[in-house]
Amino acid sequence: MKLNPSRIADIYSLHNLCVRYILISEIPAGLALYLFSSFLPLYIKEFEARMVVVSIFFSLQGVFNMGFAAVSGWQVDKYNRAILQSVFTFLFSAGVLVMIAQYGNPYLVVGGLVIVSLSVNIIRTARYSLIVDFVPSDKRSSFFGLLNGVGNVFSIAGGLIGGYLLLKADFTILFLLIALLIFLAGVIRIFIKDPHYSRSESSFTFFTDFKAAYKAILDNRILTLLIAGDIFIALGFSTTFNFYGIYFKDVLHFDYSKVGLLISIFYAGIAVASFAGSILSDKIGHERALFYSVFVNAWFILGFIYARNFLAVAIIYFVLGMTGGVYAPNFFTILGDYSPEQHRGKIYSIQSIHDSIFLIIAPPLGGFLWDTVTPISAWYIDLTCTVAAGGVFFLLLLHGRRSRHE
Repeated sequence: MKLNPSRIADIYSLHNLCVRYILISEIPAGLALYLFSSFLPLYIKEFEARMVVVSIFFSLQGVFNMGFAAVSGWQVDKYNRAILQSVFTFLFSAGVLVMIAQYGNPYLVVGGLVIVSLSVNIIRTARYSLIVDFVPSDKRSSFFGLLNGVGNVFSIAGGLIGGYLLLKADFTILFLLIALLIFLAGVIRIFIKDPHYSRSESSFTFFTDFKAAYKAILDNRILTLLIAGDIFIALGFSTTFNFYGIYFKDVLHFDYSKVGLLISIFYAGIAVASFAGSILSDKIGHERALFYSVFVNAWFILGFIYARNFLAVAIIYFVLGMTGGVYAPNFFTILGDYSPEQHRGKIYSIQSIHDSIFLIIAPPLGGFLWDTVTPISAWYIDLTCTVAAGGVFFLLLLHGRRSRHE
């Protein structure tokens, strides 16, 4: 069947102007965020050689994320989400500039991480809550996949650009580019309007509302299993993700151009899976797609542990990107479908808090294993956690089948 523009707009719920602005803003924002997360570890490694110390920076980021995730969910459920998203996008840009105000200054890096962590948590929570309101439930998976894919398609070029800039210039130029891209996303997001903004008079309290949100999770078996499985994913992912670029450069001895190419290949995998996987998951079911993504991910982490040449690493890294591209849209679709409307922002924040807890614990664990055992040992932790997550998501799949037959 031929897809004309109107049909595409219908599939992805793009008739709404605000939805289009959300999607368009993801082009510069996604490119900037992935450049930032991919090359920040290499920047820190420039002025700190010990991996266990490098990992402490990411533990601090986890501390900041944990605190700000709770605040973001409460703010998003209370105030104008569109304004929060645009204002904190500009603040994110400022945080990146703080980090390079003095090259290699660790205190400015920490200060910048505080600003970036606050901004990213509020931006993501506000965006997620707006999408759930704007996009009908039967089209959310497709839209989350499109959003993830659009952000990552442009990140393919970003890896190459980042590698080239580091070969020809330095991290200052790269981070200036990141700040400019984020600022551009903020300008686009000014035009998004909150469709349900009438909640400033709400009288709920912070702790009472989060207690109610936790109860909503525990009262729903699907939400409980979903977040439990994601905890294992967060622990494994946080143990290794910040170390991939360093592993490529310092252990496999790839130069910056090859490191940048690998980053592009990873995001190409996410983009391919995001576009195709969300449509496929609408046919086979979100729970099944989630389980399959984790199952395949575990096998390819095992392959990564033994890969040494560039071609093998590139193929494996591409597939790891694909599994992430399938995982994220399906996870957030299930989360949105089963979260009560009055608690959506806070439940999203609770999930972010759990992830942040392991972002505190996991990087020092990975850095310690890198320094004292062997660099690849952190990936065994990732593999173990992924297998455990697969077991939990298999239970989720079985529970979903039983629920449909009752």
